[in-house]
Parts: sequence; C-alpha cells; structure tokens
Amino acid sequence: MRGLSVVACVAVLGAIGGASADGSLAAAPSGSPSGHQPDSVRTGIGPTRLIEPGFGYSVAYRTVTRGTTLQTAIGVFVDDAGQWRNVTPPMLRTDGINTIDDVTFLDRQHGWVAAYNCGKVAVYLYRTNDGGRSWQSFGKVGYHSCGGGPTFLSFVGLQHGWMEPVSPNAPEGELLGTRDGGRTWARLASGPSSQVLQPALPCLAPIRFVSAAIGWTARCGDGGMFSTHDGGRRWGRVTIRFADSSRARFDLPSFDGSAGVVSATLGTRPPSEAAATRNVAFFGSQDGGRVWSLQSIRPIASCPLEGDASADLWPTAVANTRVWWVVAGRRHQIVQVTADAGQHWRAVIARGLPTEPCSVMSVSASSARVAWVVARRGPASTALFETSDGGSTWHQVNLLHG
Repeated sequence: MRGLSVVACVAVLGAIGGASADGSLAAAPSGSPSGHQPDSVRTGIGPTRLIEPGFGYSVAYRTVTRGTTLQTAIGVFVDDAGQWRNVTPPMLRTDGINTIDDVTFLDRQHGWVAAYNCGKVAVYLYRTNDGGRSWQSFGKVGYHSCGGGPTFLSFVGLQHGWMEPVSPNAPEGELLGTRDGGRTWARLASGPSSQVLQPALPCLAPIRFVSAAIGWTARCGDGGMFSTHDGGRRWGRVTIRFADSSRARFDLPSFDGSAGVVSATLGTRPPSEAAATRNVAFFGSQDGGRVWSLQSIRPIASCPLEGDASADLWPTAVANTRVWWVVAGRRHQIVQVTADAGQHWRAVIARGLPTEPCSVMSVSASSARVAWVVARRGPASTALFETSDGGSTWHQVNLLHG
C-alpha cells in the first residue's frame, strides 16, 4: 500500500508499537500525532482449530491505521479449559515476523508455530513442550514468496512432521519432512505437478498426516482429495463416486483409528468454475480411507464459490466419527448438528453470529455442544465466535483488545 509505513508487532511485547501481555495494544509508533484517534481498526483471525473439548488455538490480528501509519499486533492464543492464554512466541518481534502461517498442536503441551518474515521471504519455526509457556526457535526452515502465501504444518508425533511452504504467485511449493521434531528438514516433493518433475504434489493445499507413512491433502483447485502412503513422496487421487461428484470440493478427512469422515461442499458448477453452494455431503470410511460411502447430504443457503476451490468458505466440521456440524446461511445463519453420524439432524437459527449474508468462513467443533466459527464482520474484518449450547447462541471472542 503506497505511502504507508508498516509496523508489525507481537502481542506479548509491551514496547512501543507492540502490545501488553494481556493482549492490549500499546502506544502508537512515532510519527502518529499525539492523541490522534485511529482512522480505522481492522481485526482478523488466522489459523484456528478446536482440537478437543476444552482445548484449541487461534491466531488474532489487530491493525490500527493512524494517518499514514499502519500498526499491526499479532497474537497466538490457546483456550485451555475455558481460559484463553496468550502464548505468542516472544522471539517473533526480533525475527521480524509479519504473519503467522500455521499452528499445530499434538496435545495440550506440544505444538509448533510457522511464522513468516516478508523482508527475508523466510519461514521461521517455533516449538513448545509446555503448552506455550516457553518456546524453542529453529530459525529459518523454509521459504515462500511475499504475496500472502501460506505454510501448512502437520505432525504425528514429537519427531515426525511435514511442512508445505506455498508461493501462490508462481504458483509453486514444496513438501518438506522432518524426523527430529522440526530442527532439520528434507525435501519430499514439489508442486504443482504440471510444473515440476516427479515426485510432485498434486496441488498446493492443506495437509494432514495420520501416521509416518499416510497423509492427505484436500481443498485443491480441482476440488479433489489425495492421499500418500510413503510419507509424502507419491500421491494418488481418492475417488469417491456419487451422483454429484463432479461438483464436489472436498475438505481434509478426520480419522479415529481406521474410521474416517470427510465432508464436501457441493456447488452449482464444477470446482474449476465460479459457482454457488447448494449442499454439503458427508462420507464415511471403515478401512482407513480406502473406500468411502455417502452418509448424509444437507442443504445449505446459496453463497458464492470461487472458480478454483480456494474460496474461504468451508461450512462443515467433524468433531468425531459421529458428531458433525454445518453452519451457513444468508439472511440467518443456520446451524445443523448430528450426533449419530447423519441419521438424525437438529437445525437451529444461530443467535449472535454476524447477520451479513454468507459471513461464515470456517467451522471447528469438539462435541455436539461446543464449536467455534470464524466469520466476516464488516467490510474488512474477521472474528472468532464460540458456542457451548449446540449452536443456538454464539459469543464473540475478543483476543486482542484496544
């Protein structure tokens, strides 16, 4: 943005231009007129996931524009038994971090944060073994372009992990693997497959590994879902045949042992074309994802879908193999929940979610009563909302306060 100086600040720091430990913004950087009220305040939600009942994480941004100065505070937070804690790695500021690319936690104690320095076009990695109370930095571990590209993380234990830095402008990316908890990384594959030699990634999209050998990628540009059985070197398309398969945009699957569930958003046109939402479908597997069968289809309101399956519209969540959520709507946000793998559904009109049409971007759930939603709020902000009564009432979670 021409004419603006950008100051990126870390939420746990109390220095000028940063934020205090409780998440509140400190004083504006030099160059802003004293006492001048903010021209605008924009909030944003980054990687967010409700992992299990009583535990999850979320990344929050708060950008304040004062005259020609743009000031951003960044925070990583965990919800631990109903209490939000600021667990932002303290070294983010000294590393010049502009954004948090991804977060992953194995459990309440062990987690990783991938963060990005745009000036150095470098991805930095941090690890915690005590629930975010302290962090170890592994320094620069990867690279992607400074054009809003993500880095996707997945770990299946304290040692085995994967990282996928993506440069959407090219587009290009690579899948890296670690066997020492993130200290060192080796290239496994590159993508997209149309531009690189084998081994190649089928698409540049989120990843989820369930063992040292088996992993999944989905939310691909063609709507497909792919799996690997050799740790990420070779990938194959997962074929799920049903009446509307040509219009399906698959999300990442979830597994409990060999039992799995995956959802798909069904549009009015194929994923390669701009379309509108029509239904969501849920599929189940009992053999680790080799064979999938349709379990339930639910109608949802018509909302726009981009023509490459990259739209920020993923209205479903799988809490476990029996509890599934759908949150979507136009005039009203409708919450649909099943606790018996799609045999019966309960639908309610949500109270407390934004009233703007098609505002829900993503859903994460841990039970039939507890869920989070990331939704658009106003013309340029996103916000986090939570429910503990099965979706009837929702409350906004304010992680960074002014």
